Amino acid sequence: MMEQIVAVKNLKLGEKCWIRGRFSKKEMKTKKGDPYFLVKIKDGTGVVMQQVWSNLDIAPAIENLKDNDLIEAEVSLSKDGKFRNVFIHSIVRIDALEHEGQEEKKNENQLLLDNVVQQLSDPYRELIRQVFQSSAMRDFVTSPASMMSGYSYRGGLLEHTMRLTKLAQAVLPLYESTLDINRDLLLTACILHDVGKVFSWREQNGRVEKTHTGELFEDSYVTLRFLFPFIQRSALTKEEKVLLEHVIGAAKGKQEYGALHIPRSKEAVLLHHLDALDVQMAHFEFLHKESNGEKFVRLFQKTLFLGF
Repeated sequence: MMEQIVAVKNLKLGEKCWIRGRFSKKEMKTKKGDPYFLVKIKDGTGVVMQQVWSNLDIAPAIENLKDNDLIEAEVSLSKDGKFRNVFIHSIVRIDALEHEGQEEKKNENQLLLDNVVQQLSDPYRELIRQVFQSSAMRDFVTSPASMMSGYSYRGGLLEHTMRLTKLAQAVLPLYESTLDINRDLLLTACILHDVGKVFSWREQNGRVEKTHTGELFEDSYVTLRFLFPFIQRSALTKEEKVLLEHVIGAAKGKQEYGALHIPRSKEAVLLHHLDALDVQMAHFEFLHKESNGEKFVRLFQKTLFLGF
């Protein structure tokens, strides 16, 4: 959307402008039994609402939206005070706006990862091929990777995997001349480290939520439980199998963050810190999208500065 997004708290009476926020609606009836929707749009600064009747031009769009959809709407503030009312001129779900671009990005990410895999030595390349040929991985390219934070969207898992792999490729040349780093093992771990999220997260009616498995087990455990038979059947040496399991299990760094053990190898330390870097920057991307121009916002009980 090319128009500037305005924070809800900054809306002025009579001015037409664009806002972005979370949508909700409730079916209501008048005393005479006439139906309407009570629509609310909430961003980080406030809430606005409108009664939407079936004869309004906007009614079909409201019908198609679901609670908690992220939307952009062109509105005019019609009443100020404790309860702020708007007139909605147009409204659209964000993922509908971005779907075409996301599909293009998904295809680009797949191509980039395929190119990385082709450059790996045979045992690692074949391991990755076997994993992704599994029917359990059919949703990998469309799975989210988190909830209400960075990568909490359709295709987020693939995006995170691609970025982490690119970070590793960028950092490896800095240390390969002085440290004996297993490049193929590290890149393989980057690609496989979060595949268990396919079983732990799902998109349901436009919302990202944890599955029963995701609620009960850490992602690292789910990932290694799935990968273990593939790793054991692979042509990797015994030592490489052990190290790969260690690197993937230590990706989160600390047990309180979901790691199965702390990083104890060069490859494990690299993966952990690169993973943490990418996830933290993705959180900022999420906050920029949700903030509507606010400079300080809260995420996971922390106040973060988004910039001037």
